[in-house]
Amino acid sequence: MSSSKNYSNRILVIDDNPDIHADFRKVLCPHVADSDELDALEVVMLGAVDRCEDEQVFDLTHAHQGEEGFDCFRKAKEDGDPFFVAFVDMRMPPGWDGFKTIQAIRTVDEEATIVVCTAYSDYSWEDIAKQCKSIDKLLFLKKPFDSVELTSMAKSLHERWALQKLAQLRTEELQRLVRLRTSELEAEHAKDKVRLDQLEFIVAERTADLRKLAFTDTLTGLPNRIEFYDRLLDAMAKHKDDPSHEYAVLFLDFDGFKTVNDSLGHESGDLILQLIGARLETAVTGPHFVARNSSPMALAARLGGDEFCILLDGYGSDAQVMELVDHLRLELGHPYDLQGTIVTITASIGITFSRFGYETAEDVLRDADTAMYSAKARGRGMAVVFEQTMHEHVARRMVLENDLHRALDNQQLVVRYQPIV
Repeated sequence: MSSSKNYSNRILVIDDNPDIHADFRKVLCPHVADSDELDALEVVMLGAVDRCEDEQVFDLTHAHQGEEGFDCFRKAKEDGDPFFVAFVDMRMPPGWDGFKTIQAIRTVDEEATIVVCTAYSDYSWEDIAKQCKSIDKLLFLKKPFDSVELTSMAKSLHERWALQKLAQLRTEELQRLVRLRTSELEAEHAKDKVRLDQLEFIVAERTADLRKLAFTDTLTGLPNRIEFYDRLLDAMAKHKDDPSHEYAVLFLDFDGFKTVNDSLGHESGDLILQLIGARLETAVTGPHFVARNSSPMALAARLGGDEFCILLDGYGSDAQVMELVDHLRLELGHPYDLQGTIVTITASIGITFSRFGYETAEDVLRDADTAMYSAKARGRGMAVVFEQTMHEHVARRMVLENDLHRALDNQQLVVRYQPIV
């Protein structure tokens, strides 16, 4: 998301093991060129800051003891350039352990996200949750961590940080405009009541326009990622209060969209995204859906690129969801007329349900996204429901890829059989 570049990309790593710091740098700053191993170790031991010039830039600050990490966190907060996440080791002898470090950080910032990194801990999750505030901003990362999991977590937390800040800035701007207009209205009220009514109408209209701009995708007119997150959080809260209130999320990605962009140009790509948005909106608000599903609220949104999501809040059965999926595959698979050029593309759809017991919106989208990639692997225009085994498949594939890379580097691959065709 382009707007995320405007917000903090600072990460604080608090760990007494220099190798852990090196691992963070290799995973989150892969383009940093270290002259040799001694130079890299010196950088870590001196607590230097690494900066990467990449589209997704993370700014790492290293601390080797809990007290040192707390000082870094407090100073960054006071300077107005805070860390968006702190990775904290639980055991850091001889000084503060991770538990005391987290408690200290919470005294200066209750909203910061903290990731507990440990292979084992002297404290249970219940101990930490009882003593540390804002447990919804507290995550766990098991050592030894997987590089894909760490990268995904850092990017997800950074995007969430940016979305929160963007929503906050836009809300403040709305409030500022409302205050400004209100003061103007009050000044004019004594002079002309009619003029006051006109100005009030203008304020309301302008506020509605700004809100629409903040929560709407400008290209398709659909709700954007911020609005989708808010609606998904509402659905999750309803499900938590009443487990019989179910929700489902559909994650859509379009097969062959890049080919349209590359061959016909971005104008054609934008046009096909607009046509897709219109079909999605019709699918979830049109007579076909309403006639068969009287109870659920359906929301189609564009997350970015050719990625779209649909939220079904309060659906009656899995059959209702799958009926909508079949209807979507049919409607989205019809040809698109791009100013005389006929193009046919299909949608790969991943589906997940509230019965998996999600705690965060990020987890919901992660599993729906995982199911979508599984659908892509099965062919064009497929739809797949998420299963827990998909996480295991992704992990096994990552292990296999890493083993093959090492085998290539160590020249451990030997030809045993080569057919002659």
